[in-house]
Amino acid sequence: AAVELSAGEPQPERQIALWRASTFCDATVVVEGRSFAAHRLVLASSDFMSSCLQSSMAEQTGRVELHDISASSFELVLEYLYTGKARVAVRSLVQLLEAAAMLQVQPLVAELAKVLGAGLAGDNCLDLWATAARLGLPAVKPLKAACLKFACESFADVVSTTSFLSLSCPQLECLIRGRRVHASEETVFAAVIKWARAAQPSPGELSAILQHIHFRDMRPSFVSSEVLTEPLVAEHMQLVAKR
Repeated sequence: AAVELSAGEPQPERQIALWRASTFCDATVVVEGRSFAAHRLVLASSDFMSSCLQSSMAEQTGRVELHDISASSFELVLEYLYTGKARVAVRSLVQLLEAAAMLQVQPLVAELAKVLGAGLAGDNCLDLWATAARLGLPAVKPLKAACLKFACESFADVVSTTSFLSLSCPQLECLIRGRRVHASEETVFAAVIKWARAAQPSPGELSAILQHIHFRDMRPSFVSSEVLTEPLVAEHMQLVAKR
């Protein structure tokens, strides 16, 4: 499956034709051993490439070598810079988002964030949430917020994924604080214990997590049979009594 991206600002047809014919190209970008001919004026649409091209070596030779990006992703970014469009395999959307963020092509970042936000599911929202948080760009803030909202509303689906078990302590706190999760306190507690067994947090970290669980809202039978008998909670009984 593939997605058609089309919200970019295309270059004039003549400029695109010259690029496709490698005519009057005054820059060469090397990625993973592949060379891409382009025009500096178009590459300058990328803030990152603009800075690279202004280095003393690049100004003389027009040659820039990129690292930490795949050739296939750069090829798509270049297509987008020239035509305002790109056809992307669904499995490559996140990789392209990271490339666009690195190259600082803001329109592409914004469009990819919108596309990814429209395709959220229980098995991808936490990974996308982490990616959006790591990139930290204004254009991905809506994606980050959408991922968190989806995870809260689909908590039962999310906790069954391996990504849930890989959450950091701050991430899990963010997810369950403030009664945002659409699940019972019993379900939240069971999920936290499942996470704790996998993540093995320190006592202090687990204490910080347990503070967000409202034990008084649980069925007394559940507290007796599950909470009070849980070894991981033994040293946090004061919290259970308070909450």
